[in-house]
Amino acid sequence: MQSIFGAYDIRGRFGKELTKETAYFLGQSFFIFLKDLYHKKPKIVLAIDLRPHSKILGAYFRAGFESKGGKVEYFGILPTPAFYFAAIKGKYDGGCMVTASHLPPSFNGFKLTRKKAVVIGKSSGLKKIEKVFKRIAAFQKSVNKISKLPIKIDRHFLKKYIYKNFSLFRFKFKRHLKISFNFKNTVAKVLQAPLSFYLKKIKVESATVKGKADLSISFDPDADRILFFDERGKEILPDAIALKVMETNFFSKKSRFVFAVNTSKETRDKARSIGAHYTASKVGHTLMKETMRKFKADFGYEAAGHFFVGCLGYIESPPYILFSVLKAFGKSNQKASEFFKLRRHFIYPEINFKVKDCDRVLKKIYKQYAHKAKKISRLEGLTFEFNDFWFNIRKSHTENLLRLRLEASNEKIAREKLKELKKLIS
Repeated sequence: MQSIFGAYDIRGRFGKELTKETAYFLGQSFFIFLKDLYHKKPKIVLAIDLRPHSKILGAYFRAGFESKGGKVEYFGILPTPAFYFAAIKGKYDGGCMVTASHLPPSFNGFKLTRKKAVVIGKSSGLKKIEKVFKRIAAFQKSVNKISKLPIKIDRHFLKKYIYKNFSLFRFKFKRHLKISFNFKNTVAKVLQAPLSFYLKKIKVESATVKGKADLSISFDPDADRILFFDERGKEILPDAIALKVMETNFFSKKSRFVFAVNTSKETRDKARSIGAHYTASKVGHTLMKETMRKFKADFGYEAAGHFFVGCLGYIESPPYILFSVLKAFGKSNQKASEFFKLRRHFIYPEINFKVKDCDRVLKKIYKQYAHKAKKISRLEGLTFEFNDFWFNIRKSHTENLLRLRLEASNEKIAREKLKELKKLIS
């Protein structure tokens, strides 16, 4: 059976791989890990997403942690970034977020953090926790029945969370903006009231009629990704959003950036043009945050719509990105489809390919392109750079897929190269 312990978190189907016992033993294992790390009885923050079984798993996790002498402060339903903010602000020894992010409703999971909301991944402690978990599970087969966690929404805390992001900006708009939100199937719906409160302060109106919004916003299920759509309802590339965030907030030689290997060359060119420092990172929120901390970066992003902000603790900060985008867009008279646009390159969103043997396909691609490439990187998967195009192809961390990102100096070249690569991959 496949392990529930992944690269960055613990995931499985509720009632199958993830049971009440799993959650209880995991709580005990996490206590032992933190106690060994900090040489004291730890205190942690706990939050859950909207899945109905999150309050069951959360209750058993808390009981397991407290059975060893630890303390747990329960914050109720939170978006994952708000959970990170709570962990940093409260100076907790660690935290547990019960969520399975974008996975189907039958799944659930646990994201674990150390102090300062540093996510615990395979290379930073998850293997140790798994070892302890297996030892406990081998000797203790059942647990006593425990009541579910209550449904709790801490509106006061959520307002403070939004205000922290809002307070970092000064707004001066040329025009009246209408924006719309899609809070369907996302824990971000708990942010609706505090967001509305601060948007009214800057006279940004919520558009209720479909097609009347200047800009539309949605979130993924655990709200650590924010997605933007133009006036036609077409998704705006995260690369174009990143460019505007860089221009609005970090347009300085002193700025430091981290770009995932699958992001547009245009953002790197922008950093280079202002004399700023930047570096590349492997894809994945844990790896991005590790690189951000080491590099002391101001801002970083990856192609899926995860944006990381240094001054907020190197965590995903969708409200910060929202306010930053509004600040930039409000100064322009252009439509969103024109304003949020890559000017010098054509790039495809990341394309997924289901293949039986990922390694065999990667070897085939290397053989085809290695001798022609100007530059090759193996930081994650394979990245080939040529005069008029580049691409990165890598294995997924969570699924049996190859992921391709391709960018060229124009759409014609991009189409030709994509066709070429599809033949090799299929």
